[in-house]
Amino acid sequence: MLFFKKLRPIALLSDFGSADHYIGTVKAVISTLSPHTHIFDITHEISPGNILSGAFILGAVFDWLPGNAVVWAVADPGVGSQRKILCAQIGNRYVIAPDNGLLSMLVRLYGEFPVRECDAERIATFASRTPSATFHGRDIFAPAAVLLSLGRFSSVVGPHPGPCTPILLPEIFAATDENAAVSGRVLHCDRFGNAITSIMADQLPAGKFLLRIDECAFRCDRFATTFSDVLQNEPMLFIGSAGFLEIAVRDGNAADRYGIVQNMRVLVSGRDEH
Repeated sequence: MLFFKKLRPIALLSDFGSADHYIGTVKAVISTLSPHTHIFDITHEISPGNILSGAFILGAVFDWLPGNAVVWAVADPGVGSQRKILCAQIGNRYVIAPDNGLLSMLVRLYGEFPVRECDAERIATFASRTPSATFHGRDIFAPAAVLLSLGRFSSVVGPHPGPCTPILLPEIFAATDENAAVSGRVLHCDRFGNAITSIMADQLPAGKFLLRIDECAFRCDRFATTFSDVLQNEPMLFIGSAGFLEIAVRDGNAADRYGIVQNMRVLVSGRDEH
C-alpha cells in the first residue's frame, strides 16, 4: 500500500471525442501498464485539431488539478511528423504534450518552466510495442504518462535531458499599446456561446471602456458579476472563472447572436463620457 500512495494520478485532455475507440484504447494502455494509477478526464470534446482551445482549457484547469498530477494532453494534427513530444514540469506537476503550442497558456500563466524533449525510443521500449505513425497518444504519450506516474522521469527524457523552448501561440497573449488600448483574440467559445478573450482583468483600463470584436462594439460602464445582474437576453461583459474577459448573453448565445468565432481580434480601449 505504501507503494501505491506514491503513484501520480493521470489527467487526460484531448480532441478524441467519445464516439470512437481512441480514448478508450489510451485508458486501456495506461491501466495495463500501471493498474493502480488513478485516471480521470478533463475533456475529450476539444474540436479536432483545435490547439488554441486545447491550450486555453489546459490553462483554465491546471491550477485545480492534484498537486502531483501528470497531464496527458493531446491535440496533435502533426502526429507522425518531425514535431517534438515534450515533457514539462510546473511545480510538482508534469505535462506530456506535442510541441505545437498546446503549452502556450501555461507559459502565460506560470512563466518559464523546465521543458524537455521526450525520448520516444525509450518510451516505446517500456511499452514493448512498435509505435504507430498516427496514434502517438496511445503508443508514446500514454506510456510516458505512466512512467511519470511511477516516478521514472529519466526513462521519459533519456540520460541527457537538454532544455527545450516550446512553440507558443501568439493568439494566447494580449498586448497593451502606448495609448493603453489592449489588443487580444477570442480564445474559445464555450458550449453556452460565451466568447472568452485573451484579455485578463488586470489589463483592462480603469473606468468605462469600449470593447470591439470584429464589427461588434460593446460599451462597458460596469461589469456584471453574475448572469442575474442583467435582464434575460441582454448582453453582458464579465470576468469569467478562468480570469479572462468574456462576452455573454443571459439565457442566450453570444457567439451565435454576434457572429463571434474563435481567433477574432478583440480591442479594448478607454472612452470618454460621450
